[in-house]
Amino acid sequence: MPRTALTPVAAPGSYATAATAFTFTAADVGNGNDFALLGGEILLIFNSHATTTFAFTLTSVSNADVLNRSGTITAETIAAGIYKMFGPIQLRGWLQTDGKFYLSATDAAVKFAIIRP
Repeated sequence: MPRTALTPVAAPGSYATAATAFTFTAADVGNGNDFALLGGEILLIFNSHATTTFAFTLTSVSNADVLNRSGTITAETIAAGIYKMFGPIQLRGWLQTDGKFYLSATDAAVKFAIIRP
């Protein structure tokens, strides 16, 4: 099955007249998730479980940087009730051939939100 798409939320900017609401979306454990990567996005990760630590993976493009190394973040743990942040995400090293960013988690208690500049 294809990955489940996440919808980024546009940041309101410093001259907005109101703050912007956003929601977290549960990870699709079986298929993984993705979103269209334009560059500069901030990824927010939250473990909503009350007691259990889970893990998430952010999949880079192999041999994509100037030193030919993979920047994949594999099975990074996130404790219960904790938020983590990643980015701003650059295109180089992360932009998959289909124009997307790939991410996944080991449990649906892990939730993602993407903030786009």
